[in-house]
Amino acid sequence: MDAHAHGPGPEIPTGFEPPRSGRWRNTGRDKTTHYQLVSSLRKPCGFCIRRHGRILNKPWPLPFHPNCQCDQLAILPDWDAPMVYRTPSEIFREMGPDAQVNLVGADNLRIIRAGLVRLSDVIGTPESGWLLLGFTESVRRRKLTVPQLLSAGVDRATADRAVSMADRLPKQE
Repeated sequence: MDAHAHGPGPEIPTGFEPPRSGRWRNTGRDKTTHYQLVSSLRKPCGFCIRRHGRILNKPWPLPFHPNCQCDQLAILPDWDAPMVYRTPSEIFREMGPDAQVNLVGADNLRIIRAGLVRLSDVIGTPESGWLLLGFTESVRRRKLTVPQLLSAGVDRATADRAVSMADRLPKQE
C-alpha cells in the first residue's frame, strides 16, 4: 500500500519541531500568536502525522487535503504549547492496530513486525523529514526477497509485484 507516501505538495509549511522535553513556550517577544498542529490520531495519514505537534508562527493552511481531520491550537504570547511534542515513531507505538495500518499500510506493518525493516526505516527520522515510505520502496531499500516477504505474511501476488517493481524503481535516497 503506497497511499499517503506523498502529501499535497511542498508549498505546505512543515513548522518547527519544539524541544523534546517539556512544552514549548511562546515567550511573547514578537507578540505573535503561534499555532500547534493536531493531527487526527484515529485515522492519520503520513503527511499530517509528520506535522503533528509542530508549531508555526501563523495559522496552518487547513485542511491539507480532502478528508483532512487536523486542527490547530493557538499559543498566545506568554503561553505554553498545549501539547508536548512527540515524534511520529513515538506516536505510532501508542496507536491501535487499525491506526497503524492506516498510517504505514498493512504490508509495511507486516515487515516491521517480522523484523525485516525497522519502524524508523518506514517512518523516517528528523533528519529525513519523517519521510513515510510506501511498501515497494521499503522492499527496494532493504533488498527484500519474495521468500522474506512471504515469511512475514505478505501474500504471494503482493510479494511478487513489490519485488518486481522494486527492481525497476529509481534509487530515491
